[in-house]
Amino acid sequence: MKTNFGKPIKREEMKQIKGGIGIGCSIAGGSGKYWTQGCCHGLYTCPVSTLCVTSLDNCLN
Repeated sequence: MKTNFGKPIKREEMKQIKGGIGIGCSIAGGSGKYWTQGCCHGLYTCPVSTLCVTSLDNCLN
């Protein structure tokens, strides 16, 4: 993404613009609620903690 002046912005700046949400998806062990796409493909979101896991059995809820 580019600013109005045509310069690319950094990932940290994009997160600030989007209210602390990063662009893309979260890997296993990360929190899906902080990413625009949630958990990456093949991962599951734990119902309470929103943690991304490889199996719902790994949820600590």
